[in-house]
Amino acid sequence: YRMIESLVGNQTAEKVLLYIINYGEGHTSGIAQTFNLPKTQVRNQLVKLEAGGVLVGRSVGNIRMFQINPRCPYKKELEMLLEKVLS
Repeated sequence: YRMIESLVGNQTAEKVLLYIINYGEGHTSGIAQTFNLPKTQVRNQLVKLEAGGVLVGRSVGNIRMFQINPRCPYKKELEMLLEKVLS
């Protein structure tokens, strides 16, 4: 699934999106642990995707949870594309 990586910029961004599509939402530690990635790399991608309007974050206690932004104009297409990669 290298095509997705080239679309979203890098492998970490791809893994972040695939995790969130698979689980519905995610946080830095959970994603980093799943893919054995440095937390800073994951956090940077989450912040970048949120700034771009792809993800939206909310605070749950001291954890920031992210999900696909329901207001993202291509939310449905993005979800379909990522779900196809997962299957």
